[in-house]
Amino acid sequence: MKKHITHIATGLLLSAMATQASAFDIEIDPTAYLLSGHSVHFGFGGENYRFDIGTFGLKAPEAFHGDENYDLEFEGIGIKLDYLFGNYAGWFVGVEANSNEVTYTRKSTNETATRQQFSLGAKIRLSHHVHAKHHHHAMVGHQSKP
Repeated sequence: MKKHITHIATGLLLSAMATQASAFDIEIDPTAYLLSGHSVHFGFGGENYRFDIGTFGLKAPEAFHGDENYDLEFEGIGIKLDYLFGNYAGWFVGVEANSNEVTYTRKSTNETATRQQFSLGAKIRLSHHVHAKHHHHAMVGHQSKP
């Protein structure tokens, strides 16, 4: 799945460059990497809008799901569309859709069950940008979903 999303994201970014989008970014969530996972999103946009496509996943610690009998991990893809209020950094509002596969593993038997989930939601978001050369961006974001 990661390979497919990377190909899609690369194609979208190249397409955006061809249409002269004014900003490109790579968004990462360090929390996912701390939890033996990954989170990378590729975005592009302009003065008022930002489009994003990405992949994410992690192995959730027992403290997160609360059941000592099971391990839980998930992996998914998502897209986002944000309204930027005229500034690529700072507060956003937007919508996002995610599809992910959740795997539950019973520790005593190693038996697994997998479930496909889909979510659609509105969000309010604050982003901090670390600027690189040539006006490309690396972004670390915080978001809250109502």
